[in-house]
Amino acid sequence: MEFAETALRIGHALVGAIWLGSIYFSLMVLHRQSPSLFDTIEEFEEYVTGLSDGNRWRVLSALITTGVTGVLLMAISYRGTEDPVWLGLMVAKAGALLVTFGVFWFVSWRLWPERVFAVGDEIVELQRRGTILRAAMFFFVALSFVLGIIAHVL
Repeated sequence: MEFAETALRIGHALVGAIWLGSIYFSLMVLHRQSPSLFDTIEEFEEYVTGLSDGNRWRVLSALITTGVTGVLLMAISYRGTEDPVWLGLMVAKAGALLVTFGVFWFVSWRLWPERVFAVGDEIVELQRRGTILRAAMFFFVALSFVLGIIAHVL
């Protein structure tokens, strides 16, 4: 394995690991434990809004970096193989990334603006939906990791 391929593999894995860890933190720590630190749900929402400011572009850059390095690694690894299992794993891995992007788009450009302007009971419902969608993103990013590992050991 040459240096460029090794660097791509390391970059792909590191960005994916950072992204998976940040989703986990958001899902299991930030949104689960932080509300108890505030007197009202509105105070928590103000805190999360401030904390999350600008993260859309960080997550989007992680998505793009993961996708680009993944496509480059697939091109390098393909090398004329016609193994249907490997190809199926790569299609599933790419599909998981696309689903994750779709969920992220919905959360970032649809759900988040609703949440910023929500009041009262609307906040609770939007938080519930956000939790479900964060869990979905975590699942699909973790699935992508598992599929990549399986494909690598084949």
